[in-house]
Amino acid sequence: MDTSEILESLFSEKSELKKGDFFHQSGTVCNRIGILQSGMLKYFYINNEGEEIVRWMALPGDYVISLSSFITETASFESIVAVKPSSLLVMSKQQWNQAYQNIPTVQQLWTNELEQLCIGYESRIHNLIAANAQQRYLWLLQHEPRFLKEVPNKYLAKIIGVTPRHLSRLMLAEK
Repeated sequence: MDTSEILESLFSEKSELKKGDFFHQSGTVCNRIGILQSGMLKYFYINNEGEEIVRWMALPGDYVISLSSFITETASFESIVAVKPSSLLVMSKQQWNQAYQNIPTVQQLWTNELEQLCIGYESRIHNLIAANAQQRYLWLLQHEPRFLKEVPNKYLAKIIGVTPRHLSRLMLAEK
């Protein structure tokens, strides 16, 4: 069995979300992990001023998880919601733990995924702190080109920390 076949056998539960349905809600413990098959999900939280902060978007093929909550089994600060009808393959934390403990391929896959997540987080944090809006847009263009094709501009703007109007200017400047 190759890795994709192993994953398909592990993620046996199907979850269908309508637009606005939550995969995970802030203030609760994330007790499942999913693979997005179709649709789009938004990772977000509400800041102290009541503003929505979009952290990331999940597109088909992406894992869906509130990682720190899943690992530490504590309530998360973020929510994950469908921005359009979405279909996921899902497994519980208990199923994941059993697979992780008993299947070496799953351990290696998880390690690889965590490494890639850490690299991505490090790069994104650097860009948010040290880069200007144009540099953040160019980073997104280079590292997540499918975002520019699939994610609505209002979410792209929030991800790179600009207004939708400023994003339009950045996009025009790069054409």
